[in-house]
Amino acid sequence: MDSCGSWVMPEFRFPLLELNTMSLRITDGSHFSPTPQTSGKPIANVKDMRVGKIDIDSCTIISIKDFNLLKRNGCSPEKGDVLFSKDGTIGKTILYTQDEEIVTLSSIAIIKLKKEHSANFVSQALKFDHATRQIDILTSGSALRRLVLGDLKSLKLPAPPLSEQRRIADILDTIDRTIEDTRRIIAKLQAARRGLLHDLLTRGLDERGQLRDPEKNPELFQDTVLGRVPRAWEVKPANHVCLAILDCINRTPPETEHGYAVLKTPNIRDGRLVASTLTFTDAKSLGKWNRRGSPKRGDVVFTREAPAGEACVLPDMDEVCLGQRVMLYRPNPEVMVSEFMLLSIYSQHVQDTIDKWTGGSTVGHLRVGDVRKLPFLVPPLAEQNRISELVGQQNLREQKEQAQLAKLQTLKRGLMEDLLTGRVRVTVGESEAAKRLQAEPEPPANIPFEPHHIPTFDPAVHFRASAGADPAAQTDWVTQAREIAARQQVQAYSREALDRAVHDLAELSMTLDGILQVPDVLKAAGVRFVLLKHPKGSKTSGAAFWLDAEAKPPTQPVVALSMRYPHIDVFWFNLFHELGHIWHGHAAVMGKELVTYSDPAPAEKEAHAYAREALIPEAVWQPYLQSGNHTVGGIHAFARTVGRHHATVAGRLAHDLDAFNRFNSGEHRSAVPKDLFDRLLLRLGGSL
Repeated sequence: MDSCGSWVMPEFRFPLLELNTMSLRITDGSHFSPTPQTSGKPIANVKDMRVGKIDIDSCTIISIKDFNLLKRNGCSPEKGDVLFSKDGTIGKTILYTQDEEIVTLSSIAIIKLKKEHSANFVSQALKFDHATRQIDILTSGSALRRLVLGDLKSLKLPAPPLSEQRRIADILDTIDRTIEDTRRIIAKLQAARRGLLHDLLTRGLDERGQLRDPEKNPELFQDTVLGRVPRAWEVKPANHVCLAILDCINRTPPETEHGYAVLKTPNIRDGRLVASTLTFTDAKSLGKWNRRGSPKRGDVVFTREAPAGEACVLPDMDEVCLGQRVMLYRPNPEVMVSEFMLLSIYSQHVQDTIDKWTGGSTVGHLRVGDVRKLPFLVPPLAEQNRISELVGQQNLREQKEQAQLAKLQTLKRGLMEDLLTGRVRVTVGESEAAKRLQAEPEPPANIPFEPHHIPTFDPAVHFRASAGADPAAQTDWVTQAREIAARQQVQAYSREALDRAVHDLAELSMTLDGILQVPDVLKAAGVRFVLLKHPKGSKTSGAAFWLDAEAKPPTQPVVALSMRYPHIDVFWFNLFHELGHIWHGHAAVMGKELVTYSDPAPAEKEAHAYAREALIPEAVWQPYLQSGNHTVGGIHAFARTVGRHHATVAGRLAHDLDAFNRFNSGEHRSAVPKDLFDRLLLRLGGSL
């Protein structure tokens, strides 16, 4: 293995070349800063480097004369060049593809690759761990982090054949785009949450769950020290709304490798407990630090310094103690809900009060007396609960996207490790699998079906069945399913509730026991679930229908499965396929148009696509499919990354690669154990 300083690089199955060898030219931008102008041309600095582009709007404007001089001196990148930040924040990498002409300052290196190397691939390789480790070693010991051009040129990068470079870059780009899309969704959700929180903490929610209108109904509002708020609200100091306010000993307890968690200021950020940075102490110190009282679930932990005004509600966890500069509010449940107290702390008026008392400094601090008298908004308890629940729903959506982002980032790291080292070789050229990916999605081939016309028997049912099915047997199966479903009591159905259920079910699909949760999750979403053995001749795998099909719109959906093929992947795919019919609100499918797997109807295509996306999103799936890492170990690793059962991954590979013999073994596609079905039937009242 090659080594770089004290760090040993991973084993590569590609040659390693110095970046200088791969490049026609590596230079940097201007070593002087031209005078800014109000009109002219842009010059870019590291601060202007965004994900995948230069933010032209944030660039400094310089004169045309200075711009042309720098351009003549080679400080202007061309399309297809790689831009790399080498001063301050080192390692930002952009493949420049923009139409705008720019020049750069010396903090940005401009890399022009030789034709036998892909600029896109090199931009990805520069973000890979082995490159960043080399950079860390080359810049260590420097007070000002800076990578000189000579060191940048010496970086060793993998150099597969050009065709593989391009394919690897395409795969990693797909993941990058999905990551950025997810980040944009999170940013929008965060902006929406801030706006929602402002409205809720200034206008409140009336008994009907509606925001009060201060312009139409000014008589419903009053002026307070925390601004204009609903008249029914009060403003009270913390010591009037809490059963206890606890301060810590004025130092942090001794640290141990294991033991009891210590809540310190870095662990409390943006309304959440950051458990990943917790430190620990011993039992003796825990008792000493908790002699004034032990933190417990529902307490609001509050920082009074470094910075002041961060807080979180303490979740259910083992014994903990407070670290230095951390205090604890224990709200009186007859006056204040913990979750609402947290929202009140983050309200603009309370944060303004904290800024005022700390002098507006990030290193300022609140005295213990300040924390005790901090003013809080106190609506009626019922309204506190309404507001907390609404904000909680918004937070949950954001947390789900954050979890998805973390999964994608883990997937990207794993793919880089596999693809850039050559551990997994990509397929170059348009394979049959690639062609299929570009075509219309097809239902899974594990239950073969050919076109077959039968008499009309139930115009309001979507079936998954095989050729040669007996219409009478299918009618009997549906009749029984209707009777069982009609006896079930469920919550009100809505598409939003189904969205939440599908998200939860997808996560539950990672383990076998997740199957047991299906009835309860669907019940909460207003969907009746039936497990019913198919009678001889029906050859039916599943169906979706509405008990009130004549209603406009129908509101009583039913999903029925027969477990004719008791594989884990078949269970989950069939379930999500039928839920796809419900989600799309598909109109009736006439009996003579039963789904044909060789030429599915449009509704079947939609349900099929819905099931695929719900189980493993295409943006995550396709790079893995093309990576070729389809060994048993690779399947299990990918399944852990995306949080799905390995059988789901194997079944999808079998379909997409048309390789059922390869992926049909017990270690690939295991069956649902009979005893688990028995337990599921008990939950359903023995409907099989």
